[in-house]
Amino acid sequence: MEMMVTPAHRFIPRPFFFIAQRLFHYRPVKQQWNPKIPTYTMIGVSCSAYAYNLHADEQVTKKRDYSHRKFIDRNLVFSRENYESGRWWTMITHSVVHFHAVHLALNMLALASFGPRSVAMFGLPSTAVVWVGSSVAGSWAYLTGNEYKARQVKSGVPPKEINIFGLRLPRGQPSVSEPEWKALGSSSSVLGLLAAVACAQPRTPIYMFPIPVAIPMSSAILGFGLGSAMAWYQDLLPMLGHTAHLGGLGAFLDSDIKRFVSFDMDKEE
Repeated sequence: MEMMVTPAHRFIPRPFFFIAQRLFHYRPVKQQWNPKIPTYTMIGVSCSAYAYNLHADEQVTKKRDYSHRKFIDRNLVFSRENYESGRWWTMITHSVVHFHAVHLALNMLALASFGPRSVAMFGLPSTAVVWVGSSVAGSWAYLTGNEYKARQVKSGVPPKEINIFGLRLPRGQPSVSEPEWKALGSSSSVLGLLAAVACAQPRTPIYMFPIPVAIPMSSAILGFGLGSAMAWYQDLLPMLGHTAHLGGLGAFLDSDIKRFVSFDMDKEE
């Protein structure tokens, strides 16, 4: 498969190629359907879930009817209460619920950009495994990160500075977004798909806001991951799920992905 080569590709970190070779081995997949259909179906499901979320809020405001809101909170949103109550499916279902129109639009735009490519490269079953696995990994990472920050808040120990090559960066006071936090959104799953495509095609140039020039996909992934880790460590924008993003990006880095997503990857035309 021919890929565009630009001078920016010389800046791709070499270790990324070793990771890509171990994780993803791209071979053409025999398609039995249009790869856009599964992607647009998921976009439709997410938009429908957002509409239902708005309906639930409207029912609470106008009629004081909390039945729809309780259903969403108990079955579609990942939270500490749902985790402790054994509602494991919320680690997956939260990936179709969004709290704001901008939140929904950004995730669906990214999904429309990389979803069809993932289905075309790896097949629908493989893409589904990456989506679900990244959602679960993001939920677990978000849970772990919030519990860690909660322990820091309770301990009262002042945060330490971070030192990067002699550059000292102060940290804010550790905080959690809510006493009873909730996680929702498809960011972790979309980032998992993006990471899978980046491992298979690390040299593909993409545009990443606010950088005005195209950069290799591998560099974009590594940069986003480092930025999320730094933002979480320094408590920047705590309302964002930085740890969930990291969990989605690194969902399968500890194991050979081919064992899990080998349904269609070895089928050649």
